[in-house]
Amino acid sequence: MALIDKGSALEMVGQVSVLRMSIRAQGRSVGHEIDETDRNAKLVTKWPGTIFVRGVSCGTTGAHTIAQRRRQTMEDATPNIPTLIDAPVLRSRNRMLREQYAKLPRASRSDLPVLILGPSGSGKERVARAIHDHSFRNQAPFVSLNCSALVESLSESELFGHTKGSFSGAIADRKGAFEIARRGTLFLDEVGDLPLSLQAKLLRALENKEIRPVGSDRTVETDVRIVAATHQNLNEKIFRNEFRADLFYRLNVIQFTTLPLRDRLEDFEDIVAELTAKFKTLLSPSTIQILKNHPFPGNIRELQNMVARIAAFYPGETIEPEQLRVVLEQTTTPPPTPINRMMTHGEDSYPKYQTREKAMILECLRLHFGNQRQAAADLGMPKSTFHDKVKFYGIDVNQFKPQKSWLQDQGLYADRFQLA
Repeated sequence: MALIDKGSALEMVGQVSVLRMSIRAQGRSVGHEIDETDRNAKLVTKWPGTIFVRGVSCGTTGAHTIAQRRRQTMEDATPNIPTLIDAPVLRSRNRMLREQYAKLPRASRSDLPVLILGPSGSGKERVARAIHDHSFRNQAPFVSLNCSALVESLSESELFGHTKGSFSGAIADRKGAFEIARRGTLFLDEVGDLPLSLQAKLLRALENKEIRPVGSDRTVETDVRIVAATHQNLNEKIFRNEFRADLFYRLNVIQFTTLPLRDRLEDFEDIVAELTAKFKTLLSPSTIQILKNHPFPGNIRELQNMVARIAAFYPGETIEPEQLRVVLEQTTTPPPTPINRMMTHGEDSYPKYQTREKAMILECLRLHFGNQRQAAADLGMPKSTFHDKVKFYGIDVNQFKPQKSWLQDQGLYADRFQLA
């Protein structure tokens, strides 16, 4: 045996030279490299354990060259285990949010499900992404699935995937969100909108850690962290038998809450500073104060759209109150006259923007004969949000639904409409 260097040895076994080298990673021994030396040696790695290089001997000169090369490449070797990246830290001047954000890194490093509650546009997806970035799964995909946008007939396929020929139009095997997010994080946005039939299957997937693609006769093990979010009151939905209590308890292991913008005005200037940097625009202090006093029912999402609109209208300028008023007037343009005529009594109890919003909802319900799904699609908002607004304004949807006698007089089919 000829000594090459400290921790390495070359043994002559017949016509084959075998290089044995101790390998250290992060200050401790992780195994040995056994090299039957060759210029075209192939490296096979396994952690934890031994690293092997197999080949045909080329003599001691080749062994010395390979030993040198191995020392350089293995000197800073690290095991193939997940590492944390420098994830952005969520900050807030609001006491409640600050306390929650302080717990976020520790909560992120577990694999327990997370439920994020808060109004639409308040930053629930940003919290979900922060959880992913601070977790040991941050090198794997973050997959976001909007449950309110799922077509009920295809929702199971979106979640679990399907096999070729499992239904009309399934021309090939397709992975679902669980498989696409393997080893990563699956974010189920607006989970309160999932149909009851799919809630049972989701619960089974979470409990058994396995899924069955549509049309398949085999199950697939899952490896994914679930983060769910909703703006709805799930306790009320459970009471109305619209959401499964067992699924709620399965998701609500770790809970975070986001606040509407009006309840965290101490963060307003910081949020505006971040948005103006993103869209490369500047707002004067008086302009920021006017924005701060403006109602934002759409929360941070609406504020972001407002700053983006300002940057598009006045690129490279410092925005003064006069310019902001122009943007605000264009944003809150009164609806067409036919909608104004539909105003009902009691609109004085609402702010201006809510009066206009109610009028638009009434008009869309009239146009679609009380069909809330179609009216919501017409206004470009989720069905659940539209339903909440109808309830908030105290609108009786039945007044827009045609009576059966009227349909018969018009020669229409009654089953095409939602009847009062």
